[in-house]
Amino acid sequence: PAKLREYGFPQPKAAVCLSPAVDLATPGRSLTKNKDKDWITKETLDVIGTTYLRGQDPKAPGISPIFGDLKDLPPLFLQVGTHEVLYDDVLDFAEKARAAGNNVTLETWEEMFHCWQIFSSVLPEGRQAIDSIGKFVKQTLATA
Repeated sequence: PAKLREYGFPQPKAAVCLSPAVDLATPGRSLTKNKDKDWITKETLDVIGTTYLRGQDPKAPGISPIFGDLKDLPPLFLQVGTHEVLYDDVLDFAEKARAAGNNVTLETWEEMFHCWQIFSSVLPEGRQAIDSIGKFVKQTLATA
Protein backbone atom coordinates (compact mmCIF):
# COMPACT_ATOMS: atom_id res chain seq x y z
CA PRO A 1 0.00 0.00 0.00
CA ALA A 2 2.77 2.52 0.76
CA LYS A 3 4.33 2.01 -2.69
CA LEU A 4 0.93 2.49 -4.33
CA ARG A 5 0.54 5.77 -2.45
CA GLU A 6 4.03 6.85 -3.54
CA TYR A 7 3.10 6.36 -7.20
CA GLY A 8 -0.28 8.06 -6.80
CA PHE A 9 -2.43 4.95 -7.19
CA PRO A 10 -5.55 4.49 -5.09
CA GLN A 11 -5.16 2.48 -1.91
CA PRO A 12 -6.82 -0.91 -1.56
CA LYS A 13 -9.75 -1.05 0.85
CA ALA A 14 -7.69 -3.29 3.16
CA ALA A 15 -4.49 -5.31 3.36
CA VAL A 16 -4.37 -8.87 4.70
CA CYS A 17 -0.86 -9.91 5.72
CA LEU A 18 -0.18 -13.50 6.75
CA SER A 19 3.12 -14.08 8.53
CA PRO A 20 4.60 -11.13 6.64
CA ALA A 21 8.31 -10.61 6.19
CA VAL A 22 8.38 -6.91 7.07
CA ASP A 23 12.09 -6.50 7.90
CA LEU A 24 14.70 -8.17 5.70
CA ALA A 25 17.55 -6.12 7.18
CA THR A 26 17.49 -6.79 10.91
CA PRO A 27 15.78 -10.02 11.90
CA GLY A 28 14.04 -9.74 15.26
CA ARG A 29 14.58 -11.48 18.55
CA SER A 30 12.30 -14.37 17.63
CA LEU A 31 14.74 -15.56 14.97
CA THR A 32 16.77 -16.98 17.85
CA LYS A 33 13.95 -17.50 20.35
CA ASN A 34 11.83 -19.59 17.93
CA LYS A 35 14.58 -21.23 15.88
CA ASP A 36 13.56 -24.72 17.04
CA LYS A 37 9.81 -24.10 16.79
CA ASP A 38 9.34 -22.96 13.19
CA TRP A 39 9.97 -24.75 9.91
CA ILE A 40 11.63 -21.59 8.57
CA THR A 41 15.29 -21.43 9.54
CA LYS A 42 17.83 -18.62 9.46
CA GLU A 43 19.49 -20.37 6.53
CA THR A 44 16.19 -20.50 4.65
CA LEU A 45 15.58 -16.82 5.34
CA ASP A 46 19.09 -16.01 4.11
CA VAL A 47 18.50 -17.85 0.82
CA ILE A 48 15.07 -16.27 0.35
CA GLY A 49 16.47 -12.84 1.23
CA THR A 50 19.40 -13.11 -1.18
CA THR A 51 17.15 -14.30 -3.99
CA TYR A 52 14.49 -11.66 -3.32
CA LEU A 53 16.89 -8.76 -2.77
CA ARG A 54 19.12 -9.32 -5.81
CA GLY A 55 21.57 -6.78 -4.46
CA GLN A 56 18.99 -4.20 -3.36
CA ASP A 57 19.18 -2.48 0.01
CA PRO A 58 17.27 -4.58 2.58
CA LYS A 59 16.32 -1.36 4.40
CA ALA A 60 14.59 0.09 1.34
CA PRO A 61 10.93 0.69 2.28
CA GLY A 62 9.73 -1.20 -0.80
CA ILE A 63 11.66 -4.24 0.42
CA SER A 64 11.19 -3.95 4.19
CA PRO A 65 8.05 -1.96 4.90
CA ILE A 66 8.98 -1.41 8.54
CA PHE A 67 11.50 1.19 7.32
CA GLY A 68 8.92 3.06 5.26
CA ASP A 69 6.43 5.83 5.83
CA LEU A 70 3.46 3.97 7.28
CA LYS A 71 0.98 6.83 7.49
CA ASP A 72 -2.37 6.71 5.70
CA LEU A 73 -2.43 2.98 5.01
CA PRO A 74 -5.68 1.08 4.52
CA PRO A 75 -6.91 -1.05 7.41
CA LEU A 76 -4.31 -3.74 8.06
CA PHE A 77 -5.03 -7.29 9.18
CA LEU A 78 -1.98 -9.20 10.39
CA GLN A 79 -1.81 -12.83 11.49
CA VAL A 80 1.32 -14.27 13.07
CA GLY A 81 2.07 -17.37 15.11
CA THR A 82 3.90 -17.18 18.41
CA HIS A 83 6.31 -19.90 17.23
CA GLU A 84 7.35 -18.05 14.08
CA VAL A 85 10.86 -16.78 13.55
CA LEU A 86 9.23 -13.60 12.19
CA TYR A 87 6.99 -13.13 15.25
CA ASP A 88 8.75 -10.13 16.83
CA ASP A 89 9.20 -8.42 13.46
CA VAL A 90 5.45 -8.52 12.88
CA LEU A 91 4.72 -7.20 16.38
CA ASP A 92 7.18 -4.34 15.83
CA PHE A 93 5.60 -3.53 12.47
CA ALA A 94 2.09 -3.52 13.96
CA GLU A 95 3.23 -1.15 16.69
CA LYS A 96 4.87 1.21 14.19
CA ALA A 97 1.81 1.12 11.91
CA ARG A 98 -0.49 1.94 14.84
CA ALA A 99 1.81 4.75 15.95
CA ALA A 100 1.47 6.20 12.44
CA GLY A 101 -2.30 6.36 12.99
CA ASN A 102 -3.41 3.29 11.07
CA ASN A 103 -6.21 0.88 11.86
CA VAL A 104 -4.35 -2.36 12.62
CA THR A 105 -5.89 -5.69 13.55
CA LEU A 106 -3.20 -8.01 14.87
CA GLU A 107 -3.99 -11.64 15.57
CA THR A 108 -1.34 -13.69 17.33
CA TRP A 109 -1.95 -17.41 17.27
CA GLU A 110 -0.50 -19.47 20.09
CA GLU A 111 2.04 -22.12 19.08
CA MET A 112 1.48 -21.57 15.37
CA PHE A 113 4.35 -21.65 12.88
CA HIS A 114 5.01 -19.68 9.69
CA CYS A 115 1.99 -19.63 7.35
CA TRP A 116 0.03 -22.29 9.23
CA GLN A 117 -3.05 -21.14 7.30
CA ILE A 118 -1.97 -23.16 4.24
CA PHE A 119 -2.53 -26.33 6.26
CA SER A 120 -6.23 -25.59 6.76
CA SER A 121 -7.28 -28.95 5.30
CA VAL A 122 -5.58 -30.77 8.20
CA LEU A 123 -5.11 -28.12 10.87
CA PRO A 124 -8.20 -26.70 12.63
CA GLU A 125 -6.28 -23.50 13.48
CA GLY A 126 -5.66 -22.99 9.77
CA ARG A 127 -9.40 -23.13 9.03
CA GLN A 128 -10.14 -20.83 11.98
CA ALA A 129 -7.52 -18.34 10.77
CA ILE A 130 -9.06 -18.27 7.28
CA ASP A 131 -12.51 -17.76 8.78
CA SER A 132 -11.14 -14.82 10.76
CA ILE A 133 -9.67 -13.32 7.60
CA GLY A 134 -13.05 -13.63 5.89
CA LYS A 135 -14.80 -11.84 8.76
CA PHE A 136 -12.28 -9.00 8.64
CA VAL A 137 -12.66 -8.57 4.89
CA LYS A 138 -16.47 -8.65 5.05
CA GLN A 139 -16.59 -6.12 7.89
CA THR A 140 -14.03 -3.83 6.29
CA LEU A 141 -15.68 -3.83 2.88
CA ALA A 142 -19.12 -3.29 4.42
CA THR A 143 -17.92 -0.08 6.06
CA ALA A 144 -15.75 1.16 3.20
